[in-house]
Amino acid sequence: MARTPSDISPRKPTADDKFGYGGLSADSRRAGHLLTCSIDRWTHKDEVWHSIDGGKSWKAVGQSGNWHSEGAVYLQHGTDKAGITHWTGDVDIDPFNPARATIVGGTGVFMTENLDAPAADWRFTNQGLEETAVLSLVSPPAGPPLLSGVGDICGFRHDSLDTPPARGAHATPPCNGTTSIDFAQLQPSFVVRVGRVWGEDPHGAYSNDGGATWTPFAKEPEGSKAGGAIAVSSDGAVLLWSLKNSTPALSRDKGHSWTKAAGVREGTKLADWTNMDLQPAADRVDPHTFYIYDATQGSVLVSHDAGASFVSSYSGLPGLADWQLSGASITTVPGFTGHVWITTNKEVFRSSDAGKTFERVDSVDAGFGLGVGKAAPGRSYPALYLSGQIGSNKGFFRSDDIGHSWVRLNDDAHQFGYVNIVEGDPRTFGRVYLGTSGRGIIYGSPATAR
Repeated sequence: MARTPSDISPRKPTADDKFGYGGLSADSRRAGHLLTCSIDRWTHKDEVWHSIDGGKSWKAVGQSGNWHSEGAVYLQHGTDKAGITHWTGDVDIDPFNPARATIVGGTGVFMTENLDAPAADWRFTNQGLEETAVLSLVSPPAGPPLLSGVGDICGFRHDSLDTPPARGAHATPPCNGTTSIDFAQLQPSFVVRVGRVWGEDPHGAYSNDGGATWTPFAKEPEGSKAGGAIAVSSDGAVLLWSLKNSTPALSRDKGHSWTKAAGVREGTKLADWTNMDLQPAADRVDPHTFYIYDATQGSVLVSHDAGASFVSSYSGLPGLADWQLSGASITTVPGFTGHVWITTNKEVFRSSDAGKTFERVDSVDAGFGLGVGKAAPGRSYPALYLSGQIGSNKGFFRSDDIGHSWVRLNDDAHQFGYVNIVEGDPRTFGRVYLGTSGRGIIYGSPATAR
């Protein structure tokens, strides 16, 4: 005879408490031992419920528990301790230890070893496991080896590459995603960032100490809510903020005032999921020179008056559709005035005359992102790092001879999904940083880093 199913839900959603259930785990060795969790319970926070009688009664063990960040200070959101994770998609009871359980949420994986305690201890166990989408990376020549912009948790100053940032995420202002970050090449302690925010916090900020502390821009140009992309002149005097669906703007007073850049069209009306079409870059040597790569029009604009006005200097690049913009990038080269590299999601192009002319890099079949790093021993030109395709091989490559030849850095088993953010380390030859679309930041170094 078929049994009639019973509703054993710990709590029923209501009009002012809407949510679903994200996971359910039954202990195979202990009859009636169950664990479940909510998901998308935004008004009252997600919860974990524990039952030892087959769901006849439940005890809430999530919000009442002790949540330990285990060094990942960003989980504390400016407080002295972490709280329950959100977006809780699944829970599992350890089949070999009924007191141990794991839960996965929007911030990662937590585990408890004392599920039956009056207040369970949930500890962050995400070491080596990452799910963040990386939006921007820079590696300055002084200060921290890496600064990042990350979706959902803003981004970090990485003083160490192997431990969670002790300062936590970028703050004052916080953000939900740093879409762009840059530093002044000749004054690398000066850093700027822009991004998207959950509430009404500012969308941009600058730092005078390499990203340790931040000061919000006093004012913002029209269109700042989308984050956009920002570049800072090599001497730190001028900021150029390219805005989605709007006209790029510049500031000469660290964000106290903004004026529209002359000679630049308004950005194309693009969906939120697309990348920028008007991508800015500052010359890494000449503080008066800025570039804008117009990826949809297939052209490059140049300013020699510190961003005040731009002129079209080259228009022979392929025009890209919105879905191709993720592979469009512009990179300038430290120590080499007027050297510009562009990836188009197809070919790679380079210029050595400040964008007057570009030549296709014939050694590359496709380029999705490009970065520069410390030159190889005995070389003067920085090493180039590419996410793209050489011949039939897709992956990550390094060139020590200005793009004439390339060595592959990975193999077919280590592609890490789609990667369009690549950054070389200016202080360690061979070290490269990859910004993935959902697997966090990955870095690689030669067996003997130099």
